[in-house]
Amino acid sequence: MRSPMTHLSHERILVTGGTGFVGRALVGELAQAGCTGWVSTRQVPSGEEKLPAGWLPVQRQKVLAGEETAAPTMIIHLEVKQHVLQPTASDLAEFGEVNIKGTQAWLDWAAQRQIRQFLFFSTIKAVEPIQPGPVTENTPVRPGTTPYGRSKWAAERAVKTWAHADPARSALILRPAVVYGPGNQGNIAAMVQAIARRRFTLIGDNANRKALVSLKNLTAAILHLAGHIEPGCSTYFITDKETASVREIAETVSSFLNKKRVPQIPPFVAKILAEAGEVIGRLTGKPFPINRSRLQALLEETDFRGEALLKTGFQHPQSLRDGLREMVDACANQPPPP
Repeated sequence: MRSPMTHLSHERILVTGGTGFVGRALVGELAQAGCTGWVSTRQVPSGEEKLPAGWLPVQRQKVLAGEETAAPTMIIHLEVKQHVLQPTASDLAEFGEVNIKGTQAWLDWAAQRQIRQFLFFSTIKAVEPIQPGPVTENTPVRPGTTPYGRSKWAAERAVKTWAHADPARSALILRPAVVYGPGNQGNIAAMVQAIARRRFTLIGDNANRKALVSLKNLTAAILHLAGHIEPGCSTYFITDKETASVREIAETVSSFLNKKRVPQIPPFVAKILAEAGEVIGRLTGKPFPINRSRLQALLEETDFRGEALLKTGFQHPQSLRDGLREMVDACANQPPPP
């Protein structure tokens, strides 16, 4: 295979949701690969977006309505209403409007303008394994059961329908694991900060495995796959090459922080605390550090393996250990949370 730069140079790409954590890094990598294009946002561009040369900010609604010009050869659709542990009615409505209807709007726009390449940023939460064990692209799965996961599954179906409607169209569905890296404020950053402040506790053995993907590996995988897109629709799990248990991840982070062994509590104690957290959360209106949903997330197994990606010849630029080290170093330079 030739390098992504050979394939992608001179491509004109529209990146939706391109000012987010992943989008900013991805646009920078695309620019280095010789691409130009547009970054679409749901808000009116303020003029403060610092985009690489050859890249322009555009407002989503104006582009879809034909009021602003964009003529890409490929769309990379990152726009999303993110997962939340305890979604409100407003969150549920946004899952439908942004993740399902928003994706369909861009697919319709692409069809009207004869744009034949569409890369959709989904999530491992779009599916759930039917049986225990590692999950690859060939493992039987069912649709995700969370509202967020169901919305992304529905969007995936729309992408497949769009791709199969014209043999000249090409689509990629990417299902990344939990993304982490410098600047991210998600689950792994929260774990690092909690361990640093001695506020993280393992639940029993915490031998359940968690699929992760560093920002560096994720953007490299997107460029690699986009540079080799073929007619039809292909689906890939995007993960770090190695997997690890929650305990292994926590102990690795703890060693980088020069902390003592991570403490643990029995599962039954954690369940009692989670139930108490539910009551406190309802009374105060603020989520308690541990409640049912957070306990479930900590004990959940997400052992996804990106075997299809490896078969394309992709080589991860960063190991899991190096990615965690980079994340710990970045968190050390950030102010502690209030």
